[in-house]
Amino acid sequence: YSSLQLTGSLELFGKEVPVEIQEEITDVVAFCSIQYNRNQIVTPGGLSTQTLEGKNWSGNIFNNSLSQRISSETRTLFRRFCYAMSREVGRDFYGWGGIDLAVRQSNDELEPVVLEHNGGRITGAHPAIALAETFGVSRAAFLIRKTPGNPNCDLASVWELLVRERIAFDPQSKRGVFPLLWLNGSGFLFACGESEEEIVGLTNEAITKVNQNGYFS
Repeated sequence: YSSLQLTGSLELFGKEVPVEIQEEITDVVAFCSIQYNRNQIVTPGGLSTQTLEGKNWSGNIFNNSLSQRISSETRTLFRRFCYAMSREVGRDFYGWGGIDLAVRQSNDELEPVVLEHNGGRITGAHPAIALAETFGVSRAAFLIRKTPGNPNCDLASVWELLVRERIAFDPQSKRGVFPLLWLNGSGFLFACGESEEEIVGLTNEAITKVNQNGYFS
C-alpha cells in the first residue's frame, strides 16, 4: 500500500481513492499487456512486454521471446476475460482496450496473472501497433518507448538527426527508429529490427544522440 502511495497510483484528480488489494503476486518475472479491439487480440505476437522507468510504464516490446513461450496461456486468459466481461456488463463492453498482466514463475512454468483492465480507450501501445501495420513490420520485433526527457525541438530537427546518424527508420531494410510522437513536453520513439536486442540498442542509441544534441529539456 505504501508503495502505491509513493507512485501516486491511489490518486484520482489529486485525491486518494479507495482501493482493494486482492492478492500479493510474488515471483514476478515480467510485466506484460494484451491490446484488443472488440473481442480480438491485436497485439502482434499475442503479448507485449512492458518496459519500466522505476515503477512507471515507459513502453512496450512486441514479438518478444516471452510471448512465444506463453501464447497459449495468454489466449486462454483472454477468452475467459471476454466471457466474464460479457456476463457482467453485456456484449457491448467491447471496444479498444488493454489488459495489464504480471507473469510469474510457478514451479517450472510461467503463469500470466491479470493486474488491471484499461477498457473503453486506446492504450499507449495501440499507436505502435497501428504504425507497425502501416510500415509492414507487424511480424518483426518492434517497440514503443517514452523518451526520458521532454522534447524541446521540432520534429524535422530530430528526424534529420536520426537520418544523419543512420539510425532513422528505412522503409527498404525495415529497420531503424521513427519519432512516433514528438511534441513539446511529450515524446515517443518507435523502433523496428531483427531482434529485441537490436531494437533496444537502436532506441538507446537514438536517445543518447538526441540528448547529446540538447533536444531534451
